Amino acid sequence: KILGGLLLLASVGMLKFVFTSEGILSGSAVPGFWDMFSTQKLVHVSSLDFFVLSAMMYGPILEDLKRRTNGQDDLQLKLRAALATSLPLLGPSLHLITRPSLPDDESA
Repeated sequence: KILGGLLLLASVGMLKFVFTSEGILSGSAVPGFWDMFSTQKLVHVSSLDFFVLSAMMYGPILEDLKRRTNGQDDLQLKLRAALATSLPLLGPSLHLITRPSLPDDESA
């Protein structure tokens, strides 16, 4: 949970920077990004890769939730995994903070 908290803090800090100082609200970031997105392959591929990998987190997050809850309430787990993947930067961090603990192994 400590790592999840640190990741969430870093994510919020990056989003705060993007939306305030030199970011989206200043008006210069979006046109500059679209110019680089259309002309530079690295920016183009990295941006697409970020969103594809974020979407691919659905399966691992759902499996993690099933292991931690013994598969209880499958619809709720699917919705929770979908919510975590719908927020590309914050969702996985929030999942790490709010996920339940692993059940104790009673066979050991």
